[in-house]
Amino acid sequence: MAKKTYKLHDEVIGEVARSLQRALLTGTDIVDHLRQIELNVQRGESCVTLSEEFVRRQSENDERLVEEAETLKLETETLD
Repeated sequence: MAKKTYKLHDEVIGEVARSLQRALLTGTDIVDHLRQIELNVQRGESCVTLSEEFVRRQSENDERLVEEAETLKLETETLD
């Protein structure tokens, strides 16, 4: 039996790019971000996609990161 070959869906490639951006912005290791990615393969499909739970959690984390950045900006402006 031949081995099954899978391709990454565009959303997965986009998540890898966002993971790199997160790592650069936070000064953390890209590997830590990539390890958190959760993928699914639908039965009968040859495309790997992001899990819905991962997308939900990552959106919440990104919102929190933006809120923290805005808070830090306001605190910095207040000190000036």
